[in-house]
Amino acid sequence: MRERIEYLRCRISELKRLDEDRGYALLLAIELRMLLNRQRQIDAVLSMSGGTPLGLELRHTDGRLIAILPEPDGSSKARLVRYGPDGFYGHEVFNDPMKALDEAVCQGFVQDARGALDAFVLTPVWQRGMRYSAMLQRYNEGRMSFEEFCRRSREEAESDNLTAVE
Repeated sequence: MRERIEYLRCRISELKRLDEDRGYALLLAIELRMLLNRQRQIDAVLSMSGGTPLGLELRHTDGRLIAILPEPDGSSKARLVRYGPDGFYGHEVFNDPMKALDEAVCQGFVQDARGALDAFVLTPVWQRGMRYSAMLQRYNEGRMSFEEFCRRSREEAESDNLTAVE
């Protein structure tokens, strides 16, 4: 991104100096402003983590949460993991942690959410979500029939409803 910022600065300066295509210069200036803003946000987020994106937990203004984690395969890739009070619900893989952070910032995840994941894993809602995920994993691996998966899911839901009533 820094290379693109420098290129845009030079190109805009050149277009102004030559008094050429002011419309194009304006478009480049708009892109430059957006990139500078994003770079400021990235720098601010990195300052929360001591300069590394790995391990960051970030919140969107609407409350959604993500974490930037190392890819489990041991490569230098990073995983942008989405999660909520009842578990993980998606992820994207990036070639390096900075690209994951850049994407998180582009999507609006700029608020510090340090400790959110640790707090969630202690809750009954998270535990229920993990039990459901484990059942789904067993079904996906062929270790459980669909009928059994449905039956156990219903039993789990009924058990939760009984606990909530008591």
